[in-house]
Amino acid sequence: MNRKWWWVLGAALAVLVWAMASAPGAREPGNQEGPNLVQLRRDPVHSEGDATSQAEHAQRVAKQVNGVDEAWVAVVDNTAYVGIELGEGVQQERAERIERTVAEQIVSRVDKIDQAFASTDPAIVGRMREISRDLAGGRPASAYREELERMSARMRARLHD
Repeated sequence: MNRKWWWVLGAALAVLVWAMASAPGAREPGNQEGPNLVQLRRDPVHSEGDATSQAEHAQRVAKQVNGVDEAWVAVVDNTAYVGIELGEGVQQERAERIERTVAEQIVSRVDKIDQAFASTDPAIVGRMREISRDLAGGRPASAYREELERMSARMRARLHD
């Protein structure tokens, strides 16, 4: 191949890279589903009964999902309960996909979490904020077990509507 073809090929490649980088939504956060960072293994390994570090890890995982601004997590009996605050302008359908993605990511990436429930419902998010802070402050999980089970039933019903 002569030099002229190499220059043409190089110019075409440069135009393609520029077009992909300037495409609408290419750099806008929250337009893609799934986590910003893909991690295929469960790390770090949590010791048995270490719900506080599990909750902190689950919170980091949740916040890595595009569209999630803030998350509050309570872990009780190997189950994560997550309240999610989304960025402005997120449509309901997308919010439901984000809820599912957060729950799936937490189960797959946080050690010893068997199931996760996530919600963007403002009432649940507010309550999850309070519960997660109380648990982090040392309040026993048994104080919230029944309330979290009721909340998880609401979260599950909402995802299946």
